[in-house]
Amino acid sequence: QGILVLPQAGTACCNSCCSKHKARPLRLYCSTCEELICEDCVIKDHRDHDYDLLDNMVHAHKAQLTLAGKQTEDAAAPLLAGVVALQDEE
Repeated sequence: QGILVLPQAGTACCNSCCSKHKARPLRLYCSTCEELICEDCVIKDHRDHDYDLLDNMVHAHKAQLTLAGKQTEDAAAPLLAGVVALQDEE
């Protein structure tokens, strides 16, 4: 899966509004296409796709990233210990 890059809160509409439907805010995330979409996009281009509210997707991705970070730290611990042991031998 790609990394979801979100517009910052309070940015100008040109950064957080749909490029196809200019006045519509990007409030949904289409998992099928891996892109932010507006309500009009759902009706016209993403009707049968897997999509959800952006807030829900942010929370889901945050949980996945937190778990992946923990797993990475756990896997790196023995490697770091090995590096320290090698440095102590020098």
